[in-house]
Amino acid sequence: MKKNLLKWMMAIAIVATPMVFTACGSDDDDNKSSGDTSKKTVTYTVSEYVNSTTESQIVIATVKETMLRAMCSSVGQTYNPNKSILGMGYAIAIAEGDESKMLNALDAAYSQLKDTDMKGGYLELTLKKGEDTLKNYIFGTKAISQYVDFEDATLNSNKYWIGSQDGTEEQGAYGPIWKCTYKEGIATVNTTFGGSWWTGFAISACTGTTFADNYQGTDQYNNIVGGASSGNNFLVINGVTASGNSITFDKPATITGFRYTNSAVAANSIINGDTYSGGPFTENDWFKCIVTGTKKDGTTVTYDIMLAENGDYVKTWTATKGLSNTFVNIVKMEFSFDGTRKGEYGLNTPAYMCLDKIVLRY
Repeated sequence: MKKNLLKWMMAIAIVATPMVFTACGSDDDDNKSSGDTSKKTVTYTVSEYVNSTTESQIVIATVKETMLRAMCSSVGQTYNPNKSILGMGYAIAIAEGDESKMLNALDAAYSQLKDTDMKGGYLELTLKKGEDTLKNYIFGTKAISQYVDFEDATLNSNKYWIGSQDGTEEQGAYGPIWKCTYKEGIATVNTTFGGSWWTGFAISACTGTTFADNYQGTDQYNNIVGGASSGNNFLVINGVTASGNSITFDKPATITGFRYTNSAVAANSIINGDTYSGGPFTENDWFKCIVTGTKKDGTTVTYDIMLAENGDYVKTWTATKGLSNTFVNIVKMEFSFDGTRKGEYGLNTPAYMCLDKIVLRY
């Protein structure tokens, strides 16, 4: 950033909120302007579009205020951040003929601020005269949102996908395995197909809610709700981290959130108990999924999803909360499981969870 940028940037510790409406001047300024007050006054508005990250909020607010101060000052008015005109955006009434002064001031401020490091955020200010757009001032790179909902997957006649021998063949501990992928947008789901078994991820359109077939047939592709959170398909997670499978992204992304619920396999163990886990869960038992995000720089962040605790369990599609605050610049997500029902070889509760509609921003 140029050295003289400090002359333009106001070091204010405020948080940027999209569509906060303010105006220039005091209450007496509504019908006044610089220059000849006998001229007709014209009202201009500045609307905004914002994509912000935790790191970018102060920068966005500072850039925005600097632009608006320059606009007001150019026509002899005082910027008043506390004056609101709901539904109008940032508003200023100036004398007819003063438009060029205002535009020149905004252009000059923009030339100083346009290369500001927006810390991953995006700000677009649109100056309008009535319904006519005069100029757009853009800072940062506009984020692209993507929904990964697994609707593009090709499923078999039993309404699920677990990979196939079309994947990359490798030698496993007990014979050949095939590393397979499903790609949607910038997201790639990596899973392992073993011929008669799978581990990692399955994509399912099954609508059953129970598990009774001892991993034969389609019951392990059911969830407790009975179908996807929207559309037809959803993801079934099966002990992914242990097998080295993951969801990877072609470019660093902020994971805004996703929806999750219990699989029928895990729910059956929680509610009824099973051969490996023992009897039904008590109030002292818990079961969770740990989501690990790897950032571009190699550091990791985690997010815990409690699937059962305090005598209750997740039985609806549930949205994550606050994930976008920490899952920033993520290039890989992995899922592991933990709980109170453990044995000599680790967790005895079936390491399953169902997931749908991952929302990305990049």
